[in-house]
Amino acid sequence: MKQMKKIVAGISLFMLAVTPALAFEVNDPLTEQIDVMQNTMVNNDDSLTLESSSNTVEAIKLSPVYADDETMYVTTENGVYVNGEIVANFGQNDSWPEDMKDMPLQAQFNSNYSDNGVIALTAGATVYLSYDKGNTWGKVDVAAEEETVSKVFIGPNFSQHQLLYFITPTGLYAQDLSGPPSKTLVLASDSEGSITDFSFSPASTKDTHFYVVKGTKVLKTENLGSSWLEYEADQTIKQFLIADDGSISGDALILTGTKNFMKAEGDVDFGPMNLPADVNAVYAMTYVLNGDQDYVINTDKGFYMTFDNGSSWGLIEENISDYSKVTALAAVVENGKTTIYYVVDGLLYKDDEANGVSELFMTGINTNSKYAMEGNAESKDMIALTGHTFDPGYKVIAATLWADGDLNSQTMDFFMSTDGTNWEPITLEEEHVFEHQGTMLQWKVEMKTTDTAVSPVLHTVLVDFGLEEVPAGATNTCAGFTDVPKDSPNCAALTYVKNQGIFTGYPDGTFKPDQVINRAETVKVITEGFDLNLLPDPNDKLGFSDVVLHEWYMPYLATAKSEGVIQGYPDGTFKPEQTVNYVELIKVFFETADVTLPATSSSDAWYQKYLNYAQANNYLTYTNLTAGMKRSDVAMLFYQFSQK
Repeated sequence: MKQMKKIVAGISLFMLAVTPALAFEVNDPLTEQIDVMQNTMVNNDDSLTLESSSNTVEAIKLSPVYADDETMYVTTENGVYVNGEIVANFGQNDSWPEDMKDMPLQAQFNSNYSDNGVIALTAGATVYLSYDKGNTWGKVDVAAEEETVSKVFIGPNFSQHQLLYFITPTGLYAQDLSGPPSKTLVLASDSEGSITDFSFSPASTKDTHFYVVKGTKVLKTENLGSSWLEYEADQTIKQFLIADDGSISGDALILTGTKNFMKAEGDVDFGPMNLPADVNAVYAMTYVLNGDQDYVINTDKGFYMTFDNGSSWGLIEENISDYSKVTALAAVVENGKTTIYYVVDGLLYKDDEANGVSELFMTGINTNSKYAMEGNAESKDMIALTGHTFDPGYKVIAATLWADGDLNSQTMDFFMSTDGTNWEPITLEEEHVFEHQGTMLQWKVEMKTTDTAVSPVLHTVLVDFGLEEVPAGATNTCAGFTDVPKDSPNCAALTYVKNQGIFTGYPDGTFKPDQVINRAETVKVITEGFDLNLLPDPNDKLGFSDVVLHEWYMPYLATAKSEGVIQGYPDGTFKPEQTVNYVELIKVFFETADVTLPATSSSDAWYQKYLNYAQANNYLTYTNLTAGMKRSDVAMLFYQFSQK
């Protein structure tokens, strides 16, 4: 490919013989144009590069007596590191087992760490234990057999009772390490929900004051499962923790939905915490070690901290452009002042006085950067980005692409598509007439490097495109969909969802209004319809055994799972092709919309509150609640919501 040039001014207007045409120019910022795909990233200066594969921090864990010993473990993509000083001085002990150094192990301190020094480092069913505050380590086997282990927990008073707890797709299990490897079921995952988290209060001895997150419920037992207290959160529980506030029970906290931060006043009697009025989203919460009813929350406005159980909040504004990208958060009171640690873009920062002044806290962690050898990113619908409107009886016939960037002696190849399926290679600055013509326009770049220390850089693109009237007889269509007439009662809804990029239709120009929607399609339209921050292709199966790596729906599934929009099944599947029925769809829709749902009685079906809300607010309802949801009716639901 030739060296890229700066964008030139002007528009290349093109007209095909006989047929009238229109031309538009698109030069919006890259962040507005592209959906980041595999192995690419948008930098803070709005430039696109290959993704750096340096040793990024993924999780942090402070010891419960951090103010005394400053022990912090960090999980990185290339292994675990420990720091035992007030200044950053991370390292790996030469006496550690070699595979422990290289595995991305999660750290957990025993509840009696100050007395017995027990620490666990875990990755799936691999567990390393230390009984002497991390000086020596031994490997133990979790009796998970063929099941996937998602989390492992050190039981209370571990040095005495030797119990490990772990979660698999089939439930929560306990294992006694004092004997042969075997597991005991504590609570099973079933059709009512999957076990996703576990904790216990500081008062727990061996088998009391246990909490379990199961689906949308928090359960508590004081007799190891003989009986359970229950709280129904009505939404996916994104985060659960027990804050050790110095009391025998601790504070149970949950985070659900968009911004529901709740605390249990009794055993499982959760009530909402007061939040700052301008907060629209809460991404994470943490309690302040050594604090008393002190919490820090990560929100769309910044970090907020409270010293009085949420009666008042103080804003801490860090130099972070997007707080949703903060992946770890911790806080501790040291010498009468609060210190906040957080991870963003794979880097660990320390705010020494919680005043918005942060510094890198990475010394000792190997961070030699290298870039992925190749990657690609594609644009959103360029026609929708223009903000222009035109008769839906037009299609894109040709386009010209300019690009501004630095090749750095590497390569970038560009493609365009008008149907989202057929990508045609193009030459920069030359008009391209499409073989496969459609009603949308996207560009794609494929970036490659032969040098792992350098990446090509794309700064900006400009697209010029022309529209041609569709063949005679097709102009009597709704929103350009050839199988929906203009006089369809669903036309307004279909026009809305197409203009918003929620539905784009099929490459052949049809919408298929009566076709039922499946689970993979659902995560896409919910992500697009509620403008969730689309995550890149996750490069893993997200814990689902039946999804296909790098399939079109994986970025949407990663986003929906991260936002707590959707769950898998107890057997570890997602079932992307399975039809979604009416009540399943309105549950996901109204929970993502974060509407206030009416109260229902314990005897009501799980879906009753969603159905009651739909009926009370004049949303489309189905007589057969288990019927597959039609695509046109999903479009109508979004349209009705936009009119409220």
